[in-house]
Amino acid sequence: MNLARSDDYQDGNGNRVHSAYEHWNTSLQTGWTPSEQHRVNVSLGLSDGEAAYADRGMDGSRFRRESTALGYRGTDLTDWLQQVEAQYFYNYVDHVMDNFSLRQFTPGMMMNPAASNPDRRTHGGRIRSRLALSDAVELELGIDGQSNTHRARMSMNQSLMPVQEMARRTDAQMSQWGSFGQLRYTLTEQYAVIGGVRADRWQAKDLRTTMTATIDREQSQASTRRQTLWGRELQTSISVFYADISDYILLQAGTHDQPDLVRNVDVHHFGLELDNQYDFNLHWQGQASLAYSKGVNRSDDGPLAQQPPLELKLGLNWRYQSLQVGGLLRTAARQHRVALNQGTIAGVDTGPTAGFTTVSINASWQQFNGMHWSFGIDNVFDKAYAEHLNRGGVMISGYLPQTQIMEPGRTLWANWTYQW
Repeated sequence: MNLARSDDYQDGNGNRVHSAYEHWNTSLQTGWTPSEQHRVNVSLGLSDGEAAYADRGMDGSRFRRESTALGYRGTDLTDWLQQVEAQYFYNYVDHVMDNFSLRQFTPGMMMNPAASNPDRRTHGGRIRSRLALSDAVELELGIDGQSNTHRARMSMNQSLMPVQEMARRTDAQMSQWGSFGQLRYTLTEQYAVIGGVRADRWQAKDLRTTMTATIDREQSQASTRRQTLWGRELQTSISVFYADISDYILLQAGTHDQPDLVRNVDVHHFGLELDNQYDFNLHWQGQASLAYSKGVNRSDDGPLAQQPPLELKLGLNWRYQSLQVGGLLRTAARQHRVALNQGTIAGVDTGPTAGFTTVSINASWQQFNGMHWSFGIDNVFDKAYAEHLNRGGVMISGYLPQTQIMEPGRTLWANWTYQW
């Protein structure tokens, strides 16, 4: 069981940000091993919480989630079939947004206390197998998928028409099915080449009455990934991706008196990720990573919205027995390739974002009796900055974010865990 709670934080300029939250979750897992090669497990979960939003007229007063999962794993079944995994899961989410429970209600664009209460049921599963084609060649194959049903209800006057007394209406049904494969060729103990491919089919039904009736289903060609590892003291991972997406679903956020517009565009999306880890000696270890991504809206001949900037991370860790001390320097470049007020349901571009550099330090100590202590300082120099993929850019229909939300200033944290 976990419980997390936070008051409003202050940004690097000392300004208070409406951001308090509380969240708890509990889970139960049990397993059955009828033999060394077979294992069955069942897990149950329940959670809830509330969160204040700095850039919205409504806060999240309920985040109830129920989950159930059933899994099976078989290992070393034959000489060539190394592993088989199967999983089924069920999730239910009940979410409430309102403008009165976590803040003092003030009449504005909404003249009365209002509440929105969507929910969502998800069923899904995954089957994956790993095959040994030879001593050096390993093949992984799998399929996965899920289906979702989304319902909604809303009251614009909670006092006269409580949302909990209103009937829910199914407004969307979605499904996704995919297959994937990955081939690993081991050259030596230090060298390996990995390549993979994946294909997905998505289907969505919007059961609401909509003004945008010509939106096509999004189609994406399978992306590819290559990864190489080498060296005992130096480990390097290089990942390159490319996607050619037809009928990408692009959202154009409307203002308070204009509706949101949704249309299809053709998109190119590509990028790379480079990760390095070097062991200087038994006690010192360094890490460096570089990530770059670029999206092009070919239909509009411009940038694709919601693309992260170039980012560099440099880390250094010192370890002695059960004690570890580390530091991280993170630098993000200025993001000027934006498509104003465009994006997806996950967020929209609100404008260019300045670059920034932050420094964090941490330490941890593992005791022999199962206790683990850790503490640290994030944003050591109290830098005032905002992420480009910002929590303030999350799209809520009819509520256009006007500004980016500043990230927390200097933050001290501590954590204690005990395992038995």
